[in-house]
Amino acid sequence: LVYSCGKNTNGQLGLGNYNNISIPTEITTLTGCNINKVVCGDYHTIFLNTSNNLVYSCGKNTNGQLGLGNYYNISIPTEITTLTGCNINKVVCGNNYTLFFNTNNNLVYYCGNNNLINKLNYQSLLSYAPSAPVSGPFDTVSTYTPEIHTPQLITSLNNLNINTVVCGNSNIIFY
Repeated sequence: LVYSCGKNTNGQLGLGNYNNISIPTEITTLTGCNINKVVCGDYHTIFLNTSNNLVYSCGKNTNGQLGLGNYYNISIPTEITTLTGCNINKVVCGNNYTLFFNTNNNLVYYCGNNNLINKLNYQSLLSYAPSAPVSGPFDTVSTYTPEIHTPQLITSLNNLNINTVVCGNSNIIFY
């Protein structure tokens, strides 16, 4: 069972409303989902079941940090279907972005505010294919995009031995 309480301006508590809650309240839409990891960004929350690698998100989504393919705030945990089959087993959140990690294959996916990735040369980092679609469930991005609303594979990390990803407000550390 998963419970939440606190400020809920953007639906980040996952309770189906935008009311602040002072008493821990069960997130009933996650009953039976066997959530065993939860991470919080500034105003968004990601829920993970590492048994079946399903990922759910809710809260503020103005930068696409929920990975749901849109920019709407969501008050109910919603499965990120583009990550189905990606075997995500770790998630970390920054202020307005999210990183999803498959530690078995050292694959890292990114969504949300793109300022960090653009500073690091967006086209070389993400699944960039200007003339052909990317194979897999990811958006093809051919120009500068300030926000990424579906998880994108950071391809420049594929051959590195990454064990951990940590996020700050405006930085990402891979080691």
